[in-house]
Amino acid sequence: MEVKNNFKTKMDNKKISTSLGTVLIIIFAATALAFVLMYENKRRANEVQSDSVKVVENNKINNKGSIQDNQSQQSENTQDLQTTNKEQSSPDGWNTFESNISNSVFTTNDWDMFNATNSNAGYLFRLHYPNDWKLEGSVFYDKNDNKISEFMPLGVILLEDNQHCFDGKFTTSFSNLIQLISQESFKIADVKGIKRISKAPVSGSSKIWYPNSYCVEENGKAVIINFYENNSSSPNKNIFEKIISTLSFEDQSDKIKTSKYINKTFGYEFEYPDKLKTTSISNDSNVVISDGLEGHWIYNINTQANYQKLSLEDAFSQILTEKTKSVSDKNLINISSITIDGKLAKKYSIKNYTDYGNTGIVLISGDYIISIFGDNSISPINSDLENILNSFKFIY
Repeated sequence: MEVKNNFKTKMDNKKISTSLGTVLIIIFAATALAFVLMYENKRRANEVQSDSVKVVENNKINNKGSIQDNQSQQSENTQDLQTTNKEQSSPDGWNTFESNISNSVFTTNDWDMFNATNSNAGYLFRLHYPNDWKLEGSVFYDKNDNKISEFMPLGVILLEDNQHCFDGKFTTSFSNLIQLISQESFKIADVKGIKRISKAPVSGSSKIWYPNSYCVEENGKAVIINFYENNSSSPNKNIFEKIISTLSFEDQSDKIKTSKYINKTFGYEFEYPDKLKTTSISNDSNVVISDGLEGHWIYNINTQANYQKLSLEDAFSQILTEKTKSVSDKNLINISSITIDGKLAKKYSIKNYTDYGNTGIVLISGDYIISIFGDNSISPINSDLENILNSFKFIY
């Protein structure tokens, strides 16, 4: 029994050692497998990270290329801008101002109030000014941001026949505040006109300054520019006159393509822009000009027999009464005298739109009353009326 028991004990011990070995083998295998799995995962993670880095680096390269392209494009744009500014600069390095079609043309009866007649009719002007001045709207400021000069108004002034710069009596809406000191003609280089010096209070201040107003005139056109001085001796006269010497006019109205209308029945002709048409309802007595054959009328030339032998004043009065009957405030109506191909005419302008347009011109030719109407509510072609009037001729 003891032998058996001893054998059993040995066998039990052997079983324990075998079981322990099996467990150790399993643990070792599991550990090895874990290391293998960890290594594989790490390797894959490194591959993903490597790929990600490659993508990021490629993106950086592409972005860098884009930035370089943008910088190159920006450099080219800057170069173009600098080239443009250089081309617009005057030979002496000054800046250049040039009016454009957004600037109106004006008329005046007293050199105090200016009426914007139409959008620009191709009458432009330009001048040079110091590069340390800046222009905001119609006002120039010096390097210290002081108001030093101003266009009055910003645009070309169309002169009537026998009208000249600052002619007539000096008038101003603020006659009790502004005093005329001197007025004289000037010629600076090839630029001619009239210069006024006045004394006036600075707006919004108790200070006094001395506007030097230069009115430059050439071939029925004028431009006014004011220069502001702090005393009447004009210490900046030289710089002002240098600016004035650079002023020049450019008439582009003759570059507008036109068609000619000839009315053989009543003996007149005129030119109108190609973009406009005489409508299908036009006839010799009633010429209708529009932006299309069936479009809304823009300009209308009406001829009627003067059976009553009316004078120009009476004919104008009748037509004015009829065409402005819907205007409640008669102060909105401006009346003036003009000439068309040497014939005296009367003109009215209305500041607000009516069914008969804003502008009417009446003249008498032989036994007929001719009326020209403009519907100035259509702003893009307001300037065409001036072209029609300027080209209006009587052929017999």
